[in-house]
Amino acid sequence: MLNVDQKKLFTIGEAAKLCGVSRKTLRFYEKLGLLIPDEINEENGYRYYNEDSLQLIPVIKYYKQMGFKLQEMEGIEGDEEYYYYENSFRSKLDELECEKQEIEKKYTSVSDWLDLIKEADRALAGNLDNVNVKYIEATTYYSLEQNYNYDCKKTVINIPWVRHLEANNAEITGPVVLYFSDSKKRLQGKSCKVTIMQKPVGNDDNDIVKFSFGDQLFLSTYHLGNPEKIQESYAKIKFWAEKHHFICKKDAFERYVVDYWTTKDETKIVTEVLIPIEKRMCN
Repeated sequence: MLNVDQKKLFTIGEAAKLCGVSRKTLRFYEKLGLLIPDEINEENGYRYYNEDSLQLIPVIKYYKQMGFKLQEMEGIEGDEEYYYYENSFRSKLDELECEKQEIEKKYTSVSDWLDLIKEADRALAGNLDNVNVKYIEATTYYSLEQNYNYDCKKTVINIPWVRHLEANNAEITGPVVLYFSDSKKRLQGKSCKVTIMQKPVGNDDNDIVKFSFGDQLFLSTYHLGNPEKIQESYAKIKFWAEKHHFICKKDAFERYVVDYWTTKDETKIVTEVLIPIEKRMCN
């Protein structure tokens, strides 16, 4: 018979309560070989632990806090040399660094998306569709030239573009930006080519074609609502430029702040039309 009256011997229930874990957890530790009971009653299978064994549980908890999986704790209860733990920690640091980079990319992507929603809300609430002069800093984008058929939804939620990014292990954040080499043709509905662009997130060390956007002044306006009517905003910019004596460059950009990725309600879609300017004409 077991002498269960010994002060330093605990049943599985007592051990679980003392250490703040469940009985199921202790049995799982045993299954993995991390914490073997000091005594097992052959008649009823009751398990008992001494104080020295239970001191391993806080160590296991701390390893879990550091990100170690239980399956990675093999040997934690043994007498391995220092180098075993050093190698384990170095390996874990490498793993956590990769996880940190992944979390940072996810955080950036979610944060950028939220910023776009806020920007669109301000534009819609304030009916902000005036034309403004705007400087944009230079930014490098991933890009892909495609045929353009004036189907806005298929251009923005663009399956070939997504497949292209995946094939090149390229991850993106922020809004879809469309580049048209001739704003006059875009205004007239005659554009046959478009370059789709999005900003890289994380490592962009790949062979995907990149597009440098910005480092110049633009005429900017928000197009509020159905993007199929975006020519109206192009016409507004052209009219404003002539009235205020600005010379527009040939090309144009459409920055989809909130689009079909976020909403199916076309009245809530917000697109920023951007046309670069060369200089201001003399009166």
